[in-house]
Amino acid sequence: RDKGEQGSGSGGGYGFGATPAGVFVLKDGDAIWRPAIDVNRIVLGGQFVAVVLLLTLRTILKKRRRRR
Repeated sequence: RDKGEQGSGSGGGYGFGATPAGVFVLKDGDAIWRPAIDVNRIVLGGQFVAVVLLLTLRTILKKRRRRR
């Protein structure tokens, strides 16, 4: 391929990406599985869910108070 020439590949990715679940570490003849866990992403997701839950509960409680 010449410089500046664009490729015209075709694939079934549909714009999705993949993240590895982990890696096998080979050491002294043993293979050990090490999961690739991003703890920061888990904590951030939990915080997001908690905020949405609290906002939903606040809305429900406000509507109940208005009915009385």
